[in-house]
Amino acid sequence: MKQFSVLLTFDYELPLGSCKDYSRGLFEPADKLLKLAGELKVPVNLFVDICSLQMFKDWDYDKYFVPFKKQLQSALAEGHDIQLHLHPHWLTSKYRNGTYFPSNNFTLSHYRNNIYPNNISGIIENAVALLNEIGREVNPDFHCLAYRGGGFNLAPDTDLIINALYQYGIRIDSSIARGYYFRSNIQTSDYRKTPDKANWFISLNGELNSEANNGILEIPIASMPPYFIHRMKRYYKKIRNKKRYKSIHYDHTGTGYIGKIPDFRSKILNVIYSPFFFSFDYLTYDISLIDEIIRYNMRKYHKEDQIMLCAVSHPKFFGEYQLSLFHDAVSFIKSKYSGLLNFTTFRDIACILRLQ
Repeated sequence: MKQFSVLLTFDYELPLGSCKDYSRGLFEPADKLLKLAGELKVPVNLFVDICSLQMFKDWDYDKYFVPFKKQLQSALAEGHDIQLHLHPHWLTSKYRNGTYFPSNNFTLSHYRNNIYPNNISGIIENAVALLNEIGREVNPDFHCLAYRGGGFNLAPDTDLIINALYQYGIRIDSSIARGYYFRSNIQTSDYRKTPDKANWFISLNGELNSEANNGILEIPIASMPPYFIHRMKRYYKKIRNKKRYKSIHYDHTGTGYIGKIPDFRSKILNVIYSPFFFSFDYLTYDISLIDEIIRYNMRKYHKEDQIMLCAVSHPKFFGEYQLSLFHDAVSFIKSKYSGLLNFTTFRDIACILRLQ
């Protein structure tokens, strides 16, 4: 029987624009998530915003660096996975009187012309080294091998990014969400044209629209096209349940940071090309929608030998509703797809596929 692998991935990061309480913004919801995952006996994969850790080592060592590192090492010791996530805007952001002020240097491409180690290659090298250092204090054999770009960004300068990732040991990427497009004044992600496969290799020349024989394995964020009926249901829920959503919304005491949408055309395209992600973040999601996203991908790729599906979520959004949805959805998946779907980690995938 063909098996589908599911990776429960979480971008382990603060609200990127501001945050009044680091514990509430990251550590408390992540702790609840890890505890629940342990009770459900499923591994989670934390994509670690390592650039924030690099900066907070100087900015706020005791309240951020120490609990951040401790939580990652605890997760690793409990059988979860930690992998690389880069929001390089931290490197040029400012910090004054307990408050950080985000830079517009949101993508790695902003650093392409800098002198090493402040260029793309140096940023990736130092980030991988720090995450490896953290992991090896728990497991001497740990090495970082998977990556997710901040804001799902792999462009521009994709060739420089992919080559640097490969050079420093990254063998799996999970930055792509098929059909997704987003543009602001500080970033552009365009995945409207990708290979029509569940998983594929990205060439070291950085070509994202075609499949290569080798390079970095892409395990995209599982998604489903934004069919009209689903859009209407979601808008209806937002309007009908506005007061309820407001009351159960998790307050992480912070703000996001995606930049400004530059023109009307971009606003329209951002909405049109916004697929439904396999995620537990949203108050409008329920088990039936998550199951429909899974079934869509199972039908679409049922002829392939290796099918790996990534869910994407964020601890910073995890209030009681998200925790409940995560619990119920994982329990439902285990029951309905017993023997067909298995929950796994990037380390296990790399071992099985012998990615070195």
